[in-house]
Amino acid sequence: MKTENDKLNYQVIVLNKEHGSLKQERVRLQGEHGFLEKSCANLEKENQHLTDKLKKLESAQKSLENTNAQLRQSLENSNAQLVQAKEKIAEEKTELEREIARLKSLESMEAKSDLDLHNRRLASANQDLKRQNRKLEEENIALKERVNGLNEQLTLQPQKPQ
Repeated sequence: MKTENDKLNYQVIVLNKEHGSLKQERVRLQGEHGFLEKSCANLEKENQHLTDKLKKLESAQKSLENTNAQLRQSLENSNAQLVQAKEKIAEEKTELEREIARLKSLESMEAKSDLDLHNRRLASANQDLKRQNRKLEEENIALKERVNGLNEQLTLQPQKPQ
């Protein structure tokens, strides 16, 4: 009977040791679980931060695209105005050339004097149109440079992940 009792006592001791080991393992696993929960919460916060940042970048990109589209439209409008101004200058030039030819054919000094005055006025108008044309060309160049700058900003922005 003593041998059987010794065996049972030995088994109780082994089971108690195993129970203690399991308790320690449980405490260790609970600690790891807490660490993993904190890590998960931190990763969720970081993910939310990155999501917000991505939304801001997408919004900024859309804003730049809208600005770029507006500038392109403005550039097209300026180009159309420039074409119209050039056409008007060409018409004025043709008219001035006709007027000059007519003035050269006149023999009367009095008529020629009146026509000279008119010619000077037309020449002045022509100069005004040329100045206007130069101004439109400068505005056109400035708009092109601005569009190019915005295009460079768009290409330098980080691409959103796919």
